[in-house]
Amino acid sequence: CMDYFQVSLDHTIVVCDDIALPIGTMRLRSKGSCGGHNGLKSIESHIHTEHYARLRIGIGTPGHEDLADFVLGRFSQEEKKIIEEM
Repeated sequence: CMDYFQVSLDHTIVVCDDIALPIGTMRLRSKGSCGGHNGLKSIESHIHTEHYARLRIGIGTPGHEDLADFVLGRFSQEEKKIIEEM
């Protein structure tokens, strides 16, 4: 996308989910590691750097649920309210 639309890294922010943050929490950083996040790993492999802005949005931690099912699943009604307020 950055190449196609000719957008520089300085004008890019990546928004992603984060199971390490409680639901409703956001964390903005200008650089850092992918922290095991596969989407961020993919981005870093394409742009060849960890120096890009990222906004991580907390989705909470899965209980006994499979990680993929949890991340791709739907929010409960209570969680939707938190997300909407955020």
